Amino acid sequence: MIRKLFLPVLLVLPLVIADNSMAQLGSGNDSAPLSASSEVRLNVGAGPIPTPTEKPKESVEVDTHGKGIAEIFQLANQSYEADDLEKAAAYYRAIEDRGLVNGNLYFNMGNTFFRMGDFGKAILYYEKARKLHPRSPDLLHNLAYARTFLIDKEDQEDHLPGSLETLLLLHRQTTRNETFILLGVLNLLLVLCLLARLFRFRFTERFYFGYLQGAIVILFVLQLFSAGFKVWDEDRTREAIVLQDSVKATASPGSNETLYELNSGTKVVLRETRDGYSRIEWNHVPAFVEEDVVGEI
Repeated sequence: MIRKLFLPVLLVLPLVIADNSMAQLGSGNDSAPLSASSEVRLNVGAGPIPTPTEKPKESVEVDTHGKGIAEIFQLANQSYEADDLEKAAAYYRAIEDRGLVNGNLYFNMGNTFFRMGDFGKAILYYEKARKLHPRSPDLLHNLAYARTFLIDKEDQEDHLPGSLETLLLLHRQTTRNETFILLGVLNLLLVLCLLARLFRFRFTERFYFGYLQGAIVILFVLQLFSAGFKVWDEDRTREAIVLQDSVKATASPGSNETLYELNSGTKVVLRETRDGYSRIEWNHVPAFVEEDVVGEI
């Protein structure tokens, strides 16, 4: 009886999950004619290595009138390969200004700003890319390498003991869209298992079928909690990167009381932005900085 009541819920749930996933996919995440093969690779063993004292040059203007995103992206890549980094950055920004949200674009922008010595913007765009491509080895390598040039060193992410960390593997290494897609697949498998039991197929009497169904249920519950947490956390937590050196974080907007000083590339929690100031939190200490010295991830 319980199974018959529970089955309609599981049949309706995939529609809810699919609707949420399509809404997210339709919001612009990685929806662009850009492929991973278009990424500009950063070979840290070759070329000039910038230093923390190097200052980026002034931005240049580029003509993108009448050009499509794919064409501008190609021009940006060509400028990068020719070491015309200011022009490459201008082309990439022209694409971003058109409202594109794309992991490959952000990865290339991070590489470009890193080569220019602008570590704050490099970290910002690497972090933006990581939200869309959390498992990219090139991205994670470049982000870790760029952080070695920062003045304010970040604490390592907390890791739980062995088995608990394994349980969180899917949660940490999947995007919100991927979590909903996986949740939909597991829900479908669970429905098929229940239907098989209702129609009393012979293979459902085998002992391994019970283990399989149990494993699907456990993964389904874990992904359900993961999806719920990601929705809650995304709406609650906003993070930003400091874009300049020697930024004074004060006790109130316009105050002369400096609570601490931050440098480019430092990650902070962004609580609120209003009247030209951003209320941030660093090491659990709230403070205020000018709005234009931080960039939201």
